[in-house]
Amino acid sequence: LSLAALVAIPSAPLMGELSDRLGWRTVVMAALAGDVLLLVLFPFVPPGPLLVLALVCLGVANRSLSVSVALVTRASEPSTRGIALGFVNTAGIISMTVLSVVGGYVADVAGLASTFFMIAVVALAGCIALLTTRLGRLDLRW
Repeated sequence: LSLAALVAIPSAPLMGELSDRLGWRTVVMAALAGDVLLLVLFPFVPPGPLLVLALVCLGVANRSLSVSVALVTRASEPSTRGIALGFVNTAGIISMTVLSVVGGYVADVAGLASTFFMIAVVALAGCIALLTTRLGRLDLRW
């Protein structure tokens, strides 16, 4: 997990560059879709070089959050950007806390592999929400 987090730090500018070139929707959707696939396959990856590669890919895919936070603050009026950023960060912390508790419960009841599947379902729900909400129709460039 530390490796995935360390990879996520330098991949944030990469995601920003890709979103400038390809559009934020494409980058966020590709990252979320990659996240879903990697999370479903992760429990079956054998130890060794493939596991390291899977963790690196998870670190890159999880940077879609940075693009989403930038997008939400950019979509807000300049006078309310601080409020929007605070709201997004607060919602993120609350949802991560709830998911951590639920994930621990799921792991205890159904096994650790099912936790990754549960997180993949949440990422898939994020894809669907992005496609069906007003936020998914914004055309932003910065």
